[in-house]
Amino acid sequence: MDVEQTWQELQQLPSLIVKINQREKEALHLLYRLSKRVLGEAVTASCSNCHIKAFHKLTSITYQNLIDMSEQKFKLKKGVLIDPENNGQHYSNANLTDEIAAKILAKNPKLEKYFESVGTIGKAHDENDLSKLNKAELQAKYQEKFGEEADDKLTKAELTKAIEAE
Repeated sequence: MDVEQTWQELQQLPSLIVKINQREKEALHLLYRLSKRVLGEAVTASCSNCHIKAFHKLTSITYQNLIDMSEQKFKLKKGVLIDPENNGQHYSNANLTDEIAAKILAKNPKLEKYFESVGTIGKAHDENDLSKLNKAELQAKYQEKFGEEADDKLTKAELTKAIEAE
């Protein structure tokens, strides 16, 4: 993401609210493009309420938020919203920091499946503890140990057993 260009486009949004409400094509395309690029969320074209929600999310982003988002090591998959403690505190890429993500994954490593990328500094699990690795990480360990790719049909348990065997 080009932070400067994105920031300039975000700065145009407040002056386009009337055009967005009137469903002018160029204003809506800018809203859709920014929502996808910055929030990782598609906006439903026929949903006026969705337009307003996306507008408010985007106009609340500060320049520092944008920089932080572009440098994030932990990123959720597109469109994913998580509530790790079921307490109404939701996280998306717009409000998830690396520090928060690391804490979430430390408490609940199973949520890693919702992440597109997981940072290596402060990674939520110890890579030597095979039980906490996902299948892709186990396949990489297998290849590292045996010099060949593991059969895709092998389960996590079978990969773990093979890696642990002397």
